Amino acid sequence: MKKKIFPIAAISWLMLFISACQSSESISVCEKIPVEVNFSSFDIKVNPDDNQTNATRASAKTAKVNRLSLKIFDSETEEIALEKNLELDSTAQDFEKVFLLIYPGDYYFVAVAHKSGSSNLPAEITSPTEVTIPIKAILPTYTSVQQAQITESASSSVSIDFGYRVTSTFVLKYTDPTPDEVEVCEIIINPLSPSFESHILDPSTGLLSEKEKVAVKYTKPIIDGTFTNIDIPVNTYLSMAEETVDIQINMKSADGTILATRTLSSVTMKQHHTTRATGRFFSDAAFTFADETANQDISVSF
Repeated sequence: MKKKIFPIAAISWLMLFISACQSSESISVCEKIPVEVNFSSFDIKVNPDDNQTNATRASAKTAKVNRLSLKIFDSETEEIALEKNLELDSTAQDFEKVFLLIYPGDYYFVAVAHKSGSSNLPAEITSPTEVTIPIKAILPTYTSVQQAQITESASSSVSIDFGYRVTSTFVLKYTDPTPDEVEVCEIIINPLSPSFESHILDPSTGLLSEKEKVAVKYTKPIIDGTFTNIDIPVNTYLSMAEETVDIQINMKSADGTILATRTLSSVTMKQHHTTRATGRFFSDAAFTFADETANQDISVSF
């Protein structure tokens, strides 16, 4: 007679369901329902970190996110039903599934996946309309709000589809020689807007409530000793799916003195798009703008 071997995960899931069913003196019912939540479908059709265009659904590792926050809200009271924070294992490709016990009802499943940087902090989900990314640096970020009805069945499954990243990227690449005294390249998006140490987004859209200032400094590469002909990227969150921004570019000496500066005015940026500025920086050439096909790069020539 052959012995039947059950996977450990399946046994654990069965025990979770059994433990949810409690008998009282008057009636035996399953008050809470086992729910499996899985996270998938990161779309990296435009991946600024890799400087390439991919038309694919990717793993969390390929999408370059390592922290995930999940909160489940009652759709009527918006009270928190459950919450989970996950960290991507260094050897894993995707976040592990989450197994929960939850009462039947209608819920908002709010999820945020992002790259946490050196802080390793998870996103803070306050409500179905507000999340805080608790780091100043803007790194790849995905958000999702999904409504789900949990019924009195044996079990339920909820799949979180993140889709495109909610960040937008500006990339500077110039071709003329970099003066020897230039040691730092500073790029400032929305130079006249306020700057914040963290960022508050609407998870259903991934948008800010107002424009924010984003400033990033790069030190001249040690190996090549020049900024010429290299991509210099800056990620940002937007307050509209498509909006115009001003971008100030400063070339500085080691002591912070501005040696050359240019401002790109009314540059079009879009969520999950990359806006590229290419041409000669240390000249007075005029700027021209071209918006290409959706989900491809937006070109800025100068």
